Amino acid sequence: MVLHIRTVSPHASLGAPCLAGPTQRTQRTEAAVIFEKSPDPELVMPVILQGIEIFKKLTGGEPESQIIDIYPHPSKPKLIFPPLQLIKEQLGIDIPAEKVKKILSGLGFVNNKVPSWRNNDIAIPEDLVEEVARIYGYHNLPSRLMAGPIPTNYPNEKFDLEYQIKTWLVGLGLTEIYTNSLISESLAKQSGFKLTEHLKIKNALSQDWLYLRRSLIPSHLQALANNPQAKKLTFFEIAYTYHPQKDQLPQEKLELIISTKDSYLHLKGIVDTLFTKLHLPVSASLTPTTAVIDLKPILKTARLYPQYRPLSSHPPIIEDLTFTLPEKTYLGPVINTIKSTYRLIKSVKLSKIYQQNYTFAITYQSMLKDLSATNITPIRKTIVSLLKTKFKAKLVGKL
Repeated sequence: MVLHIRTVSPHASLGAPCLAGPTQRTQRTEAAVIFEKSPDPELVMPVILQGIEIFKKLTGGEPESQIIDIYPHPSKPKLIFPPLQLIKEQLGIDIPAEKVKKILSGLGFVNNKVPSWRNNDIAIPEDLVEEVARIYGYHNLPSRLMAGPIPTNYPNEKFDLEYQIKTWLVGLGLTEIYTNSLISESLAKQSGFKLTEHLKIKNALSQDWLYLRRSLIPSHLQALANNPQAKKLTFFEIAYTYHPQKDQLPQEKLELIISTKDSYLHLKGIVDTLFTKLHLPVSASLTPTTAVIDLKPILKTARLYPQYRPLSSHPPIIEDLTFTLPEKTYLGPVINTIKSTYRLIKSVKLSKIYQQNYTFAITYQSMLKDLSATNITPIRKTIVSLLKTKFKAKLVGKL
């Protein structure tokens, strides 16, 4: 009797076609069931040899020729060393070296070599720690409850106000998105901080998730760029940034970011509207495409309802001042500078824009008396002088 052996490659098709009537269908084979589980190719030769021995024993037959093994890309042996210190740190228990060796060798891990049938799921020392824990017994690992009473001084987080802010922004037409707290090296470099000033993940799952973010801006600029079809898209997100502290956990800073493809005026209008609803002065870092707000102090001081302020019985004086500003001058700091010049200035609004000329409507009002030109003249001179020094602004017209 002659033995003919037919072998199937581990990369064989998962199904073989068969004809059943006029249509061709795919029949699921036993090979498909086997190979979809990625069987160990190193087992092919031992199984063939064992099969030959069984055939010889039962039939007295002999192989017709020598076995030809076509295996162009054999798997390379993988070595992983499980430090005892790592096992102690991960499991919280000292397991003797001999015990660890016995457990691993019983699973096929001999001389720190990963057996071929575990090549696909064993990659790092932590995987071996899991194997040791599984055989040692999870029930044998020590457990220690937290000492002392459970703390009851819960932080006074205003989640309701945070939710209200989200509701307002959605009502203004914005779209909420969620970006990852872990960012790539490329995004970290765009944050304005050095790579060495970021916290780096030791066991990162991907090159895209290497650093804890220190800024929300790069992720949002990437999100805007990934939506090229939407010309006037505006996103917002409330999330944490992480800032390293020496010998301590990182400082977690809660921030609100608004990013847009629309105009700067659109972005500024959203920010102004939000702070008006919070009954607070505007406090945000604005660029032409993003606004970043430190949210924790806002949540502490904001109010859902206005605070009563008595109205002045004295009439206001409203005047327009037009300034020529250099290109790319942010208007927020200009308006804030005018507002902070003197306490008689009740409001400052941008009323007109023509080329690089910006007209601001300034309202003066006193609670104690009627104002006159004599009261306003020195304030006006101070405003012109401050804007000239700080922003190189030129007054259109004369004082």
